[in-house]
Amino acid sequence: MKKSRANLLLFLVAVIWGGGFLFAKVALESGFDAGTVSMFRGLFLMVISFIIFFRHIIKINLRDVVVGLIAGGTNAAGFILQTYGQSLTTTSHASLLTVVYVVFVPIVLWIFYGIRPRLKTVFALILCVLGTLFLTNMLRESEGSSLVGDLIVLAGAVVFGVNMAYLGQSGRESHYGVVAFFMGAVMFVASLIFSFATGGPHFPSAADPVALRRGIISIIYIGLFSTALCQILQVLCQRHTSPVSASVILTLEGLFGSILALVFGFDEFSLNLVVGGLLLTAGVFVQVSEINWKKLFAKRRKKEEKEE
Repeated sequence: MKKSRANLLLFLVAVIWGGGFLFAKVALESGFDAGTVSMFRGLFLMVISFIIFFRHIIKINLRDVVVGLIAGGTNAAGFILQTYGQSLTTTSHASLLTVVYVVFVPIVLWIFYGIRPRLKTVFALILCVLGTLFLTNMLRESEGSSLVGDLIVLAGAVVFGVNMAYLGQSGRESHYGVVAFFMGAVMFVASLIFSFATGGPHFPSAADPVALRRGIISIIYIGLFSTALCQILQVLCQRHTSPVSASVILTLEGLFGSILALVFGFDEFSLNLVVGGLLLTAGVFVQVSEINWKKLFAKRRKKEEKEE
């Protein structure tokens, strides 16, 4: 697969993930708890991966198990934190804060793989921290959104950064279908444990057919499209592009999720949302930019010296 095609498919993943924030909110409001939502994510991914990649899964070796457990563990932790955090905050906050993982990917690559990040990553991190301060309203008293929920989602973003860096580097060692299967299996088990630990599992009441129908439709979208389809595509495409490029493209999920939340009335417009969102977007832009700012300024200085 060419890098351009892999990046295009990752763009599709970002679009579907953006809609996933809305369906996750509907599922939570319908009566599902965060652990159960993540449990269904894992179940769909595990079953569909097994059906499609059965021949590869039955031939797994120890290396596949190790890669799968690490990828699955970080992926499960990220989704559990994201979903649980979203139950305590707004859809726009959850979608925008989640994409901060783009800044953590190069940091993780530096810590664990010795790949030194560029100076722009430091600047991007500063912008993202400022954006988070505005978005979570930490600069003054919180109004409406839960600071705890925002911070939990942010913690999930850090874990997603670890997961994406690992998939881009070590995840290439095993078949993408095997990795996807383990990601689903680990997520299912971890989410089930989390659900019981937090008083669940909880499901929509059969006495409320509207909530039940909305909940089931949301779970199908989240499980089948946002998780099974997208995670298989993510693991596959990350083999044909760089971890940083993949994380950059996938950050568009935050933009789509936030816009859809405002359009469909899930969240209210606020100044903090605009300022925080712009700062986060600026941080992501700085990180994703392919411009070599050091060389650009050097060329500009040389041009000015010649003119003098």
